Amino acid sequence: MKRNIRIAVVFTLLLISISVSGFTLQRRRLAEDGRLPTGDWTLSSHAYQGRDLSSMPAVVVAVTTDATRGLEISKVGLRNRLNSKAIIAVKLLWSLSVDENGYRKVLQSAETPLIWLPETLEPGGRQDIVFPVVSFAKVFKNLNRNNNGREAYRFDVASSEVIFADGNSWKWQSPDDLSAHKAISSAQSLLIRRASYSPLLQCAYQSCEFVAATQGNPAHYHCIDSTAKESCTNQVTSCTNETCGLLD
Repeated sequence: MKRNIRIAVVFTLLLISISVSGFTLQRRRLAEDGRLPTGDWTLSSHAYQGRDLSSMPAVVVAVTTDATRGLEISKVGLRNRLNSKAIIAVKLLWSLSVDENGYRKVLQSAETPLIWLPETLEPGGRQDIVFPVVSFAKVFKNLNRNNNGREAYRFDVASSEVIFADGNSWKWQSPDDLSAHKAISSAQSLLIRRASYSPLLQCAYQSCEFVAATQGNPAHYHCIDSTAKESCTNQVTSCTNETCGLLD
């Protein structure tokens, strides 16, 4: 009897030890995945506002990044621009680019899996989607890139596929603005179809920017002037860029 009790106690302690070790390793991996690069750099994250915007049935209207999760795009605002079709799922396409001598060079781009919306997105409606779209820390780690001087990185996010409630679908056929691995001029990457916006709506013309920690200065978000129609909401550990008044 005593022998069985000893065996049971030893077995229980072994399970606890394995669980603690596994938890420690998981926390270590999470910490490594969330580690931001060193150097002098900034990051901004935006809803796509390029030349194909008017043809998209669903548009990203807000992008939130979270500094506590490796500058992860953790939430997007999505708007259904159609007046007759409801949306039940989307794919998002993101790109990471860097400013090089006045040009935006695309470093990496990818699509998310199909995201099934928690609620049907009705025609003309808007919905915030909480989903880990992409983490700057993880992407940068895989780029094997060194920061030379002050680097200005930028995420852009767009819808690339839409599933409608009636079973039909839409796909972005030529997402060259985001997915092409080529240099894109700053003017083109910030191309705004101003006719697509309401002149009656006021806009701050500001966007979120994350500034990396440098000697004597802690990392932080702040709102900076923007050439695009967008507004900035700084929540200290996260920041949201939101477009101003897209029309159908």
